[in-house]
Amino acid sequence: MLRNIKISVRLGAVFALIFLLLVVLSLVAIDRMSMLAEQTVNIYKHPLTVSNAVLRINTNIIKMHHSMNDVVLAEDIERINEHVRTVDDLEQDVYENFEIINKHFLGKRGQYEEALAVFSDWKPIRAEMIALMHEGKRAEAADIMRGKCALHVVKIEEAMEPLGDFAHLKATEFRNTAELTKKTAFSSMYFLLAITVVLVLILAFYLTNSITRPLEKVRAATDRIGKGDLNTVIDIDSKDEIGHLADSFNKMARDLKNITASRDELDKEIAERRQAEEKVKQSLREKEILLQEIHHRVKNNMQVVSSLLKLQAQDITDEEAMEKFKESQTRIDAMALVHEKLYRSEDLANVDMEAYIRDLERLLVSSYKVNSSRISLSTDVSDITFSVDTAIPCGLIINELLSNSFKYAFPEDREGRITLALHKKGGGDFELAVSDNGIGLPEGMDIESSETLGMKLITSLVGQLDGDIELKTNGGTEFIISFRERIYKERI
Repeated sequence: MLRNIKISVRLGAVFALIFLLLVVLSLVAIDRMSMLAEQTVNIYKHPLTVSNAVLRINTNIIKMHHSMNDVVLAEDIERINEHVRTVDDLEQDVYENFEIINKHFLGKRGQYEEALAVFSDWKPIRAEMIALMHEGKRAEAADIMRGKCALHVVKIEEAMEPLGDFAHLKATEFRNTAELTKKTAFSSMYFLLAITVVLVLILAFYLTNSITRPLEKVRAATDRIGKGDLNTVIDIDSKDEIGHLADSFNKMARDLKNITASRDELDKEIAERRQAEEKVKQSLREKEILLQEIHHRVKNNMQVVSSLLKLQAQDITDEEAMEKFKESQTRIDAMALVHEKLYRSEDLANVDMEAYIRDLERLLVSSYKVNSSRISLSTDVSDITFSVDTAIPCGLIINELLSNSFKYAFPEDREGRITLALHKKGGGDFELAVSDNGIGLPEGMDIESSETLGMKLITSLVGQLDGDIELKTNGGTEFIISFRERIYKERI
C-alpha cells in the first residue's frame, strides 16, 4: 500500500509526523519546567519568607532589649527620649514582620496569634520602665530590666520557635517535592525523546527502502536493456512516480522487441525510441522538480519549527531557557538556509558556500542584534561549492562559532573584529578559520572535555567531517578546522 502513495506525499507525511513529535516533546518539557518553576516560587513565597521574618523579629527583640538597657543608663531626658525612639522604630519593624508572617504562614493560626500576643505583653513593661526613668527612679527601672524585660525576651523567643520550625519543615517539604518534579520531568523528556528517535529511524528506514530499492531495480534493468537484452522486465508494480518510470521502460523494451527488419519499421522503431527517450528525459526532469520540492519542503518545515520556537520563547521568562531556545532557532535556520540555497539553484547537488555564508552571517547579525559600528565582520571565502552532506555540518560549525563570538567575545559594549575565512588547500583538503580579538576563552579550557552544548556540537560536527580542530588564544580566540569534503557515490 505504501508503494502506491506518491513519494512527495510520503515525504510530507514523514516530516509532519516528525514535526508533531517535536511539538509534543516541547510541550511536555515546557509543562514540566513550569511546574518546577511554580514549586520553586512557592519555596520563596512561603517558608523562606516566614523564616526570614522570624529571624528579623528575634534580632529586633534583642536590639530592643539593648536599647531599653541604654534607656536605663541614660543620664538625661534627651538621651532617654533618643533611645525610646530607637525602641519605637524597632517595635514598628517587628510588627511589620509579624504582618509578613500573617500573610505567608501556612501552619496553625494559633501559633501565630500566641507569638503576637506574647510580644504585645512587651508594651506595659516598656511603658512602666520609661515612666520610672522620667520620675528619676533608675534603680526600680533597672530591676524591671533585669527581671520582667529579660524574661519577656525569653518568652518571645520561645513563642517564635514553633513558627521558625514549621517554616523550615515546610521549606524541606517543598524542596523535596521540587526535586521529585525535576526527576520526573527529565525522565519524561528522555523517554519521549527516545521514542521520537526510534520512530524517526524506523520511518527513515522504511521511506528510504521504499524509494532506493525500486530505483536500484530500474537502474539494473536499464543497464540490461542498454546491452540489448530486450526480454528484461522491470518488476515494479507500484503506482508512484518510480512505478510510472518502470512502466515507461517496460513499454520501451516491448516496443524494441517488436521491431522488424524493414526500413519502415526501423524508422518507426527510431521514432518510438526517440519518444521513449523524451519520456525518460521528462521523467528525469520530474525527478529534478521533485528534488527541488523536497528541499523546499524541508526548508519550509524547518522554518515552521523555527517560528514555533520563536512563539514559545515569548512565554518564557527565564533568560537561560530563552537563550537555549534562541540557539536552537539559529541552528535550525542555518540548516534551512542550505536547503533554500539548493532549491533556488540550478545545481541541486551543491551549495555555493560564499553566498551561503554571507546569508548566514546576515541572519546571525539580525538574530543577535549586532551593532555593525561596534563589531566588524570580515569574510574571505574562495570559490567553493559543497554537497549538502558537507554544507550542513560546515554551516552549523560556523553558526556556533559566530554565535559564541557575538554573545561572549565583546562584553560591556566593547569594540572588536571577527574574521571568517574558508579556503581550499592542496590535496582536496579545506581549512575554515574563525577568529575574534575579544576577551578570549576561560584559561585552561579544553575543547574535547568542554561540557557546553555548543562546544560538544562543534566537536561532533568536526568528527562528522573527519576533520581536526585547533584552538589559539593569543590576543583573542581563533578556531582553525581542517577537513575534507564528504563524497558519496551517486544514487539513481
